[in-house]
Amino acid sequence: MTPLLDDIHTSAQWIADSLNSWGYKADFTPKSLRDVERFMAEHSDHGNAVTGAILATDHRWGGGGESR
Repeated sequence: MTPLLDDIHTSAQWIADSLNSWGYKADFTPKSLRDVERFMAEHSDHGNAVTGAILATDHRWGGGGESR
C-alpha cells in the first residue's frame, strides 16, 4: 500500500473505533451506515455542528466518550 492509502485506512479505523465507543455501530457494513447517519443527524444541523455536541469545537471530551 502507499502511504496515502495507509493513512486512509488508519483514519477510517480510528473514526469507526470512536463511533463505536460512543455507542454507534460502525463496522464498515452497509447496515452500519444507519448509525453513521444517526450520528450525523444527532450532532449536526444542516451541515453545522450542534453546540456542545461531539462535532462542535466547544465539546468537552471527558473521560471515555459518551454513551448513547
